[in-house]
Amino acid sequence: MNGFLQSLKILILAIVLSIGVSYVYAWTGPAATAPGGNILAPVNVSATSQVKSAGLWVGSLGTDGGASFGGGVKIGNNDTACTPGISGTFRYNAGIMQYCNGSVWRMR
Repeated sequence: MNGFLQSLKILILAIVLSIGVSYVYAWTGPAATAPGGNILAPVNVSATSQVKSAGLWVGSLGTDGGASFGGGVKIGNNDTACTPGISGTFRYNAGIMQYCNGSVWRMR
């Protein structure tokens, strides 16, 4: 009887292992390097509206609550110094709407 139970345990273990191995070998990786048609388009080329609720940073370029629309209208809410590089930017600061003229933040 003890030999039968030992054989049964080995048989059950073999079946479990063979099923597990079948699942491992059933997995296949991506068909192509991204975005080779097998995944959704990345953020920078998609025509679909997308939302990101936190800040977005790429290298040293980023935004935490600010935005640039078509390179023309820029909106921000931080304490960045007004420089020629951000001329035309609007911000809401301490309850006051301001714009950068290239050297100082102005209210009008």
